Amino acid sequence: MERRTWRGSDGKSTRGIALMKGRNSVAIFLTPEQARSLADGLHDLVEDIDAAPRR
Repeated sequence: MERRTWRGSDGKSTRGIALMKGRNSVAIFLTPEQARSLADGLHDLVEDIDAAPRR
Protein backbone atom coordinates (compact mmCIF):
# COMPACT_ATOMS: atom_id res chain seq x y z
CA MET A 1 0.00 0.00 0.00
CA GLU A 2 1.43 3.38 -0.93
CA ARG A 3 0.47 6.94 -1.80
CA ARG A 4 0.50 7.41 -5.53
CA THR A 5 -0.65 9.73 -8.30
CA TRP A 6 -2.60 8.04 -11.06
CA ARG A 7 -2.28 9.55 -14.49
CA GLY A 8 -5.23 8.74 -16.72
CA SER A 9 -5.15 8.39 -20.49
CA ASP A 10 -6.65 11.90 -20.67
CA GLY A 11 -3.59 13.28 -18.85
CA LYS A 12 -5.53 14.04 -15.66
CA SER A 13 -3.67 13.31 -12.41
CA THR A 14 -5.52 11.88 -9.42
CA ARG A 15 -3.94 11.49 -5.99
CA GLY A 16 -4.82 8.38 -4.05
CA ILE A 17 -3.71 5.05 -2.64
CA ALA A 18 -2.39 2.12 -4.62
CA LEU A 19 -2.78 -1.40 -3.27
CA MET A 20 0.13 -3.25 -4.74
CA LYS A 21 0.53 -6.75 -6.15
CA GLY A 22 4.22 -7.40 -5.81
CA ARG A 23 6.67 -4.51 -5.98
CA ASN A 24 5.77 -2.96 -9.31
CA SER A 25 2.17 -3.83 -10.11
CA VAL A 26 -0.87 -1.88 -8.95
CA ALA A 27 -3.70 -4.27 -8.03
CA ILE A 28 -6.19 -1.48 -7.29
CA PHE A 29 -6.09 2.30 -7.11
CA LEU A 30 -8.39 4.14 -4.71
CA THR A 31 -9.18 7.83 -4.50
CA PRO A 32 -9.22 9.21 -0.94
CA GLU A 33 -13.03 9.04 -0.94
CA GLN A 34 -13.01 5.40 -2.09
CA ALA A 35 -10.34 4.51 0.49
CA ARG A 36 -12.40 6.05 3.31
CA SER A 37 -15.52 4.21 2.16
CA LEU A 38 -13.63 0.90 2.01
CA ALA A 39 -12.13 1.51 5.47
CA ASP A 40 -15.59 2.27 6.91
CA GLY A 41 -17.03 -0.89 5.36
CA LEU A 42 -14.18 -3.03 6.66
CA HIS A 43 -14.59 -1.52 10.12
CA ASP A 44 -18.32 -2.31 10.09
CA LEU A 45 -17.61 -5.93 9.09
CA VAL A 46 -15.07 -6.34 11.90
CA GLU A 47 -17.60 -4.99 14.41
CA ASP A 48 -20.14 -7.54 13.11
CA ILE A 49 -17.60 -10.35 13.51
CA ASP A 50 -16.69 -9.23 17.03
CA ALA A 51 -20.36 -9.01 18.03
CA ALA A 52 -21.32 -12.44 16.64
CA PRO A 53 -21.40 -15.34 19.07
CA ARG A 54 -18.53 -17.76 18.66
CA ARG A 55 -19.35 -21.31 17.69
